[in-house]
Amino acid sequence: MSDDLCGYEFIPTEWERHNGRPAAVAEQWSCPRESVKGADCCAFHLSPAERAEYGVSDQAVSDQLRDELGAGDSEVTPVIGAHLPNIDLCEAIIDKGTNAMVDLRHVEVAGDVTIEGATVKQPLQFDEATVDGTVDCSNSTFTQPTRWDRIRVADGFIGKNATFKDSVSFQDVSVEGESSFRYATFEREADWYGAAIADGITFRQTKWHRGCQFQHADFGDYVDFFFSSFHQRATFQGATFGDTARFSKSIFDEQVSFLGATFEAEALFKKGEFRSHAYFQNVTFKNETSFSEMTFTGKAKFQLSQFQGEASISYAEFEENAYFQRVVFDDYAEFFECTFTDIADFRWTEFHGLGRFMDASFFAEAYFEHAQFLDNADFRDGKFEHLTRFRETVFAQAPLFRRAEIETAEIVNIKPQSGELTLYCEGTEIREGRIRQRDGNKVYYNFREAILGDIDLHLETTTPFNRLLISKTAFEGFDFSRYHYALAPEWDLHTFAGQKEFESHMEASRFALGEREGTEEVSSHHEQETGKSRRKKPQQEVSLISKVKKGFSYPRRALDRMWADIRHAPTLETTYLKAKNGANKVGDSRAASAFFVLEMTYRRNVHIKRALNSSERLGSRIRSLGAATLNWLLALSCGYGEKPYRTLSFSLVIVCLYAIVYMMMLDNSPTDSTFGYLLFSFQSFNAIILGVDTDPFSEVQSFVAASQGFVGAFMIGLFVFTLTRSIHR
Repeated sequence: MSDDLCGYEFIPTEWERHNGRPAAVAEQWSCPRESVKGADCCAFHLSPAERAEYGVSDQAVSDQLRDELGAGDSEVTPVIGAHLPNIDLCEAIIDKGTNAMVDLRHVEVAGDVTIEGATVKQPLQFDEATVDGTVDCSNSTFTQPTRWDRIRVADGFIGKNATFKDSVSFQDVSVEGESSFRYATFEREADWYGAAIADGITFRQTKWHRGCQFQHADFGDYVDFFFSSFHQRATFQGATFGDTARFSKSIFDEQVSFLGATFEAEALFKKGEFRSHAYFQNVTFKNETSFSEMTFTGKAKFQLSQFQGEASISYAEFEENAYFQRVVFDDYAEFFECTFTDIADFRWTEFHGLGRFMDASFFAEAYFEHAQFLDNADFRDGKFEHLTRFRETVFAQAPLFRRAEIETAEIVNIKPQSGELTLYCEGTEIREGRIRQRDGNKVYYNFREAILGDIDLHLETTTPFNRLLISKTAFEGFDFSRYHYALAPEWDLHTFAGQKEFESHMEASRFALGEREGTEEVSSHHEQETGKSRRKKPQQEVSLISKVKKGFSYPRRALDRMWADIRHAPTLETTYLKAKNGANKVGDSRAASAFFVLEMTYRRNVHIKRALNSSERLGSRIRSLGAATLNWLLALSCGYGEKPYRTLSFSLVIVCLYAIVYMMMLDNSPTDSTFGYLLFSFQSFNAIILGVDTDPFSEVQSFVAASQGFVGAFMIGLFVFTLTRSIHR
């Protein structure tokens, strides 16, 4: 070595002019080391060609750096702008006892930087360094702040099981080659702002005790945070994930932000926990996305995001508000068995593929206002424990609400994408709410075997119940008195103007944990209780001939309708039985009376159906015929106890029939006039015993008169009962 000092100077302005960005060193710096004998610079600042010229080996340079850093003196001479063949600090202990910085800013390393198994107790700076090989700090411990800002690494950055006890910064780093920080621990802030990682990198099972920032980071290949723990705020705002991004089983204790991030490939957030607020607004998911079995303890915000591939958010739990306003799902979107403890907001959301909320539970308000379901919408077996609002929601196909439980439903101005629309609510329970359709669209509701509570209907038609398929439907608090105007006088609940037959083919849950009934492919054909569906037909000019044909076909159509009523009598009987019970519960005696009459009418048809069934035994068929006859007599005589005028009319018919019998049996009128037969019949009808001298009559004539007295007493009693019952109604 010569006695001359190294002539290397780092001039920031020249470097900035050459590279077009600020230098990591703010002021001009000169190397204080001795130069190599015969050379102008020290061993660190000689170029590879100059080292070869002056006989300085790569090993000598590496050893000199290791010796300087491992020396016992308290000062550390910077190595700014050095040209190093490699850096080998494997198993080194760098401890000066001071806060003197190990300054390797702007160094250029032709080979690898190996700090494996080292303990570095000094602040370390590698800003603006260039490494043509690999940086490996596996199993190392850094107790002071470490900076790697804008470092360029050509063949991967390895930090497996490394521990960073103080802050670490990787701002704007550029790394090529496979990288790994598996099992690493970051005890203080970790800053990866603007990092560009060209190839795959794994952070599996890492621990982030303080905040970590990956804002505007660019991951060109896969990135893996599987089973990692984030104990304070984590920020991935504006980050780009070029391949699979895996955050499965990770735990975020504080807020996490992915605002404006882009996922070019799969985004996997399975079986993890967001224990505070999770921000995913304006995120673009370009491939399959999964939040299956995730727990969102804080608010989950996905507003304005776009899911271009399949989205599975099945089995997820949202313990606070979940916001999905104006989210666009371009493909399959599944919320199978999700739990929403607080508000679930899907206003203005677009579902271009299947939107499945099967078995989902909503324990607070659920808003689907202005949402668009442009494919199938599946809410089967859902539980809505609070207000559920579908206001001006667009459905391209019939939505499924089978077996759903809804506490308060607000279904207002549903908008079919085209034509008519039927909401399939078989087995659904709606405890209260309102159904309103005032915009001219024809929307129908299939409430087969449903339970309807206190629902307020406002449909743009004078026959609102034609828009509802009522079949075996239970009414628990439904107030029929509001709709007497629409039901009277026929009180027909079962005539349905919409489409009864429906076929849907929906793929089973691809993300289900196991088999369950109802998730297999569905192909359902709704039973037609009352004949064929009414469909729109083009208006045709009505001619006189067509009117005549229609008139002649009336008997056939009447017989067809009667036969349809007989075929479906068991269903219709149950339908009106439940309607009667529902009307009685709310004290609507008028509706209960009308529904009871229809119940008994269809019970007669049940007996007729059994009597006509050739597969029944003869004795059973005869008994059914007798029951039908008795039912028919009850209908004629008293309208099943609901119509006293029928009892009066039937009594007059009996009096007249007996008068005719007396005319044929008696030789002379009891009063010498034709009117006497009618008078005698009327007296016999009102008397328990014969009211006139019976000597002129034979035994047969006396028996006929006595039988009329018996029938009359029965009819009087029946009239009193029917009148009392009708007044009570």
